[in-house]
Amino acid sequence: SVLYEDMASTIDGREDSSKASSALIGCASNGGQMGVVFDAKNAAYKTDEYKKSRKTPRGIVIKLVRAPGS
Repeated sequence: SVLYEDMASTIDGREDSSKASSALIGCASNGGQMGVVFDAKNAAYKTDEYKKSRKTPRGIVIKLVRAPGS
């Protein structure tokens, strides 16, 4: 389980344009896939509730595909 913020950052590279080229948005018209890059320092991943749930932010892949004919 990951934060929407981390999924968005994986797709667009945040505000840092140098990261955008290595993010999914850098795949341009071909689409692509990559593992979610999460912020391990985010307090949401350190709460007792999150730890007790035994969830992990690891192993989640986002795949973007181009719609046929677009």
